[in-house]
Amino acid sequence: DKMHVDFDVEDLSVTIPELQALLNDVLGSSAPDISKYGGGYRYKVRTKGSGTLSDLLADVSVSSAAGSISTSARIGGLTGDSPMSIRALVDTKDLNVGEILGIDAIKQVTLHTSADALLGKGAPKISIDTLSISRLNALDYDYSGIAAAGDFQDNAFNGRIIRYLKEKYGRPTGSGAIPDLQDPAMTGDSSGVTDTVSATDVCALAS
Repeated sequence: DKMHVDFDVEDLSVTIPELQALLNDVLGSSAPDISKYGGGYRYKVRTKGSGTLSDLLADVSVSSAAGSISTSARIGGLTGDSPMSIRALVDTKDLNVGEILGIDAIKQVTLHTSADALLGKGAPKISIDTLSISRLNALDYDYSGIAAAGDFQDNAFNGRIIRYLKEKYGRPTGSGAIPDLQDPAMTGDSSGVTDTVSATDVCALAS
């Protein structure tokens, strides 16, 4: 884990099954299981970085028909002795998160976030320092101006909704209990509001 590496990859084309196979080869039994994600897309990856397997700095950009994501990250735990840890700044542009993660109620997301993640054999744990969403398409309906901070684990988000702004277009479709962003309590600074939101609840909006 003390071996220093430098890398610069311009045009890597990869699918999630191919990436899973690579992680299994490198990390063995400690490799996170990402096989159920990806939406069947092929991803074009550009990455540059340096460091050791226990402390690696990397810049990564990924694009596909599902949108794009870029990140600057500090990665630890690539030796397999402990869960993989990631400290990252992440930006997405019209990324179809729903198709990638298998959540029908959500489509394109444009955001900026600073977060820490622990990836092991169990469910990932993600701690979000800052999250700013300029576009969230849920049930074919765009929301904007959302900011939050908190933790995501065991398929649920537990944290603080810092601010909602009005919806951008029309009215939402579907019969779910989508937050009324016209409500004054939801259009101003609501930094005192805390809540736990399950991904199951989000999916239920589409029912």
